[in-house]
Order: sequence, then C-alpha cells, then structure tokens
Amino acid sequence: MNNNILLIFGLTVITYTSRLFGVEFMKERELSPQVQRYFSYMPIAILVTLLVKQIMVFDGSGVSISPVTIISCGIAGIAIKITKSFLLSLILAIVGGVIVRIIFGI
Repeated sequence: MNNNILLIFGLTVITYTSRLFGVEFMKERELSPQVQRYFSYMPIAILVTLLVKQIMVFDGSGVSISPVTIISCGIAGIAIKITKSFLLSLILAIVGGVIVRIIFGI
C-alpha cells in the first residue's frame, strides 16, 4: 500500500513538473501556423483514441465490439446535438449505458 502511495506521489510530481517546465519554456515563443494547427487537432485525436479503445474490446480470441459503449456514444451524440450541453449529454450517456446494461443483463 505504501509503495502505491509513493508511486502515485512520484508520478504526480513528475507530471506537474514537466507541465510547469513546458509552460515556462513555451510562454515566450511564437508558434508557427503549422505547429498551431497541429496542436489544435490534439484534443480530438486523444478523444478518438480513448473512445476507440473503449468501443473495441481486445480479449484472448480477438477483438469484440462493446454494444453498450456504442449505444452510450450514440445517446451522447444526440444529446449534445440537441441540448448543446456537454455535462447533460455525459449524464444522459451514463444513465443510458446503465439502463442498457440492466435491460440486457450485460
């Protein structure tokens, strides 16, 4: 238990130290339009990567697709299109996922 706490503390220090140095290093620099465009695509690339990892479940026999995650993503997409609220769409997707799991016993 103490090793885990020490590991979490160490990783926290390393993460925030690297971010602090990155911010301090980049605050005086002007980025080229190509670099700015590159960084503008980073949030969506990270989101898609995390989403695909959740949808595609890798087990011993190959790849399977999680229907609960696909349905939850569909609910979130429709909700955000209608409500324009990220938090509300997230809550609706979570509730929808729970309902699907209860109905189908997954």
